[in-house]
Order: sequence, then C-alpha cells, then structure tokens
Amino acid sequence: MSRKKLPIDIGAQTQAIHGGETPDQQTGASAPNIVMSSTFAVDKTVSFSATNFDEDTPYMYTRWANPTVTQLESKLTILEESQACVAFSSGMAASTAVLLSFLSHGDHLIISSTNYAGTAELARKTLPRMGIEVTPVDTSNPEAVEMAIKKQTKMIWIETPSNPLINITDIAKIAKTAHDNNALLAVDSTFATPIATKPLQLGADLVIHSLTKYIGGHGDAMGGAVMANSEHINLLRNEGVIHHGSSMSPFNAWQ
Repeated sequence: MSRKKLPIDIGAQTQAIHGGETPDQQTGASAPNIVMSSTFAVDKTVSFSATNFDEDTPYMYTRWANPTVTQLESKLTILEESQACVAFSSGMAASTAVLLSFLSHGDHLIISSTNYAGTAELARKTLPRMGIEVTPVDTSNPEAVEMAIKKQTKMIWIETPSNPLINITDIAKIAKTAHDNNALLAVDSTFATPIATKPLQLGADLVIHSLTKYIGGHGDAMGGAVMANSEHINLLRNEGVIHHGSSMSPFNAWQ
C-alpha cells in the first residue's frame, strides 16, 4: 500500500488539508473517497496471517487495512514528521495497543501520575494483573523519573500537557533518561496535537493521540493513532489492529 507524502517543508496548515491525499485515479475527485467495503478483490494469493502482513500486502480486509484509513494515517505521518502511523478505533484503543504490545510479564512501567482516566485505570488496575509493575510518577520532575528507574523498566509513559491538569513534562529530558536505561518513551500528545509539539523530534519513541479530541475537531468521530518508526508501527498493526481487533471505522477516518 503506497502512502503519498507532501514535501516536509510544506506549511502545517497545507499539510493538515492536503497531506496524504491524492485525486482519485479513476474519477479525478479531489476530495477523499470513503471506502466502506469490508473485503476487497485481490488478484494474487495472499496469506491470511498477520505475520505475513507488510507494505506490499494489497487491501483485502478492512480489519487489517483500508484505503480511507490509510489516507488518515498518511496525513498524520506527515504532520507528526514520523516514519509511519497506525490508526485505531479510539484513543484508548491506541493507548492499550501500545501498553499491551510493548510490555510483558515482569516488565516495569513508569507512568505520569496525572493521566487521562482510562489510561490511568488501565495502568494501575489491569497491567498489574498481568504481572507488569507500574510506578506512577510526577513526570514534570525529571529527577523523580530517574529515581523510579529499575533494571526491568521497559517503558516510560508521559502525557504532556496532561489531562485534565495540564501538567507539562520535558520530553527531551525524559527521552534521555529512558534511552540511557534501554527503555522506550511513549508520549500521549493529545492535548498538544502535532501543531504545538512533535515529540518524536524531541526523542520520543512513540506518540499517541486520541483523534476524538482536537485532531477530530468537530466532536463527531472517535479514533486514535500512534506514530513511530516503521518497526514499531508494524508491531502495533499486527498486535493492536489485527490481533486485538481495534480497527478504525473508514467513516470515522473520513470524518
């Protein structure tokens, strides 16, 4: 599946409008189409295993990938200046996919003590049942994050600005702490959007957005997305989208 990109020096407003979009090759329509089909006709043998999914896999099943969702992913990739993006049915689905795809029994997670309630409850109630140790920390204090690091720390999760207290975390400082300790840095940047902050450019490994909020803008569609390097996104697509089943609706992606 090819993903068209605008030159990176195009302004953010132009990227937000035109990024990831090209005229329909058959009709010339300039506005994005909505492809609501759940299945697609393919002219070659395609494996139905997620382990064989790659960039060259044709569209075959919307739970795996869909042209309308791909356009949204391409737009977000451009706005966030990322290698790749994967969209989900909600912001919570995106957060859950990151936490369950990159953490395993015995791992340790450091997480902002102020988070969106769904993320906070998942981290504090669900992850420990799976044998994942969780330490909430005031991540606006870099020294507190350093003190919370353990040998088994696998990920630091920050939300900046945080929901609902608007606490601010120094992304670059926490990224250095994470990488010095062989951990990933995940940033929930929902409140900032790519217009205000580009966490990947400050050292983050994964950026999470609830598209339901500011990126959606109109309060009429739910969605979530994660931006990261291609390796991380391929893992999230296989785990979070294909295995967990949290695919985004093409209609919501179009909205």
